[in-house]
Amino acid sequence: MYLYRCSAKTRRAVGFGPGAVALALFCVHALEASEPMRTWTDSTGEYSVRAEFAGVQTGKVTLQQADGTEVSIPLEKLNAADQEYVRQRLAAAAENPFKTVAPNRLLPVGESPRAAGTGSSPRETLPDWSTAKKIDVIGGGDWRLSEPAAPAAGGSVKPIALPSKTSFFENAAAMAIAGTGRYAAVGYTCKPPARDAKVTTTVVVCDLAEGLLLGSGAVEGELLVPIAVHDSRAEVLMRRNESGLGNQDCLETWTIDAAGVSRGMKWVPYADEKDRDRNVTWAAYLDENRLATCSAGGRLAIWDVETTRPICYLDVKGRPALSPDRKHLAFLVEGQVGVLDVEGQKVVALQAAPVSGGVLAFTPSGKRFVTLSGAELYVWDFATGQLQRECRLEGVHAGDELLCPSEEHLLAGSGRLYDFVNQVNVWDYRGYQKAGIAGGVCWLAVVAGERQPSALVPARLPHEGVADKLETAMADPDFFVFKPGTTVKIDVGKIADSAARTKVQDALVKKLEARGCKAGANGTITLAAGVEEAAKKAELRYRSFGSFGYDKYKMTKFISRLEFIYDGKTAWKSLGNNLPGFIVHLGKDQTMKQYIKEREKPNYEYFDRIELPKLLTKPTGAPTLGSSQVTVSGIQ
Repeated sequence: MYLYRCSAKTRRAVGFGPGAVALALFCVHALEASEPMRTWTDSTGEYSVRAEFAGVQTGKVTLQQADGTEVSIPLEKLNAADQEYVRQRLAAAAENPFKTVAPNRLLPVGESPRAAGTGSSPRETLPDWSTAKKIDVIGGGDWRLSEPAAPAAGGSVKPIALPSKTSFFENAAAMAIAGTGRYAAVGYTCKPPARDAKVTTTVVVCDLAEGLLLGSGAVEGELLVPIAVHDSRAEVLMRRNESGLGNQDCLETWTIDAAGVSRGMKWVPYADEKDRDRNVTWAAYLDENRLATCSAGGRLAIWDVETTRPICYLDVKGRPALSPDRKHLAFLVEGQVGVLDVEGQKVVALQAAPVSGGVLAFTPSGKRFVTLSGAELYVWDFATGQLQRECRLEGVHAGDELLCPSEEHLLAGSGRLYDFVNQVNVWDYRGYQKAGIAGGVCWLAVVAGERQPSALVPARLPHEGVADKLETAMADPDFFVFKPGTTVKIDVGKIADSAARTKVQDALVKKLEARGCKAGANGTITLAAGVEEAAKKAELRYRSFGSFGYDKYKMTKFISRLEFIYDGKTAWKSLGNNLPGFIVHLGKDQTMKQYIKEREKPNYEYFDRIELPKLLTKPTGAPTLGSSQVTVSGIQ
């Protein structure tokens, strides 16, 4: 490869030697019509190349030079005129009645994907957003929506056998269930640590209504996970799942049957976005012909399944939720919660909300939907928009895997069942890897050890007997030891600095008042604050942007501790420290050593920032009322 600098009046030209190799993912056939040789220029105007148009693949344009070598460039990095030329070529290809049988890098817009792919190679498309309708997020007066129709009951009530793990490094990576509740897909990925080891993606499709495993298929050399399942056929929407920024951006349709995998369409929905904003975080089939997706950057879009053409879109915050009847999408924008009518493509409800982002989920009936933002949970009535619950989850780590198995509970990705009506951590379910909801039935993927039995296990949560245990526990008048009206004793004796001790005391009094409680020497529960120096110094590693090596530093660590203590037992605890964050911004001429030296002191500001819980149950030594093991035979 060679590069040379032109004069100020010309552009830089980039060429590739005869040994250059085209980065193609599958066999490429020439375009039907001869392409003219032309000059292509990047968006900066600094670089140009003389070549003919060869095709488009995963958002990248491939160009062929006169000597036969190929170069590629992301579409968004071409100048505006060249981008328009590519769009015109796509449109022209759509009108050509002669179609090649073998996969072509250029998929004409509007061509059906059903005949597009082969067993080993998908057919790639380039989304055209120019015709997509932008939906205005505007309120329509009072929030008045009809109650959703009762969804169909769940399918089979017997476990469905799944393939066993074939390797120690293989794991159940994701699970998706069709909106109709008919089909489910479980995705396995295998990524051995050896440098030359091949990664593998395996997908299993089950018919939940009949309790049958329909088929499975595997692909080597690629990591993908199921993210949605078609309504009425064993078609799975797969998403690239590589590590790194922007590497969860590509979608494919796979059809799974007894013969294995048939790969259909492939496209990057948000190719114009950068880094993590282009990642696809959520997807769901709306019906036979439409699909909804949402990006990490917040673009919620509805697509034509046959052509992978975006129909409409709106910009939201966080991850939306599709109602069980699949007529509405609940979403959040800055300081507002809203509902989109899928068929009418318009916002039919919008109102102020105390949250601007998070993960949303509907209850099985669709009469409620919840939002989890960090540790804060909000519950809305779908028909009226009334905020029915606003609580803080303690000890629940949900991540993005949020499900509502009943009208009163949520199941976090960690397996914890939380009663959001009574605000209680009820039960822990262990032994399963992934879960999904269909018609009020929770399907739990139990993928055991290597070559051990695995199954997709149906259950209604909470399972039998849990409600009775909760009722018995709540009959105890001391079940909630911290709630509005509680008098709390504050203990700041473990803060040595007298001035800081007074400030922390005052801050905690205000926080208790915000929870409807008061501080007093005769409190029934103690709120204890303290700061202590760690036994040894913390070792930190930082590097400057653009550098490769790390610099090591040592820093005196101070631990800030805040806990509620009831009858000598810890009911709640939170820890902080004085260590700097992942990214550090240094001042002008400031060194890292100086930055660390300035922060080698107790972090009293932690007590100003910490959020107190709203309710606490009597500490028993266990985080919940009980736990159960999920096995291939059911809940034990």
